Amino acid sequence: MASRLHLALRSDHAEAAVEEAEEAAGTSFLAHSDNFIQKVKETIHRLLPDNCSVENLANELCMSPRTLQRKINSVTGSSPKKFITEIRINMARQMMEEHPERTLTDVAERCGFYDHTHFARIFRKEFGISPGQFLQERQP
Repeated sequence: MASRLHLALRSDHAEAAVEEAEEAAGTSFLAHSDNFIQKVKETIHRLLPDNCSVENLANELCMSPRTLQRKINSVTGSSPKKFITEIRINMARQMMEEHPERTLTDVAERCGFYDHTHFARIFRKEFGISPGQFLQERQP
C-alpha cells in the first residue's frame, strides 16, 4: 500500500512538473514569436519600397523562403506575401493619416505598390473604402 501511495505521489509530482514545463515553453514560444515578427516587420520596412519580395525578405533573415513561409504561417496564420501586403497597406494608411498632403500615387510608391490602381484595389479590399474616400472622411 505504501508503495502505491509513493507511486501516486511521484506521478502527481511528475504531472505537475510536465505542466510547468509546458507553460514555460508556451511563454517562451510566444516571446520568441513576438521577437521574430518584430524582426520581420523591421526588415520589411527597411526593404520597402523597392526590394520587398518574399525571396529578399527570406535572404535578409538568413533563411529559405520555405522556412520563412512556415514560420510566418505558424505565428500569424497567413502567407509571407499576405503578411508583407498587410504591413504595406497599414503603412500606407498611417502615411495618409499623418501626411494628407501627399498624393495617393506618392503614398503607393513609398509603400511598394507598383501603381496607384493596384494600391487602390488592395486598400478597398482591406478597409472597405477607396483611398480617396478615406482621405475625404479625414478632412475637417
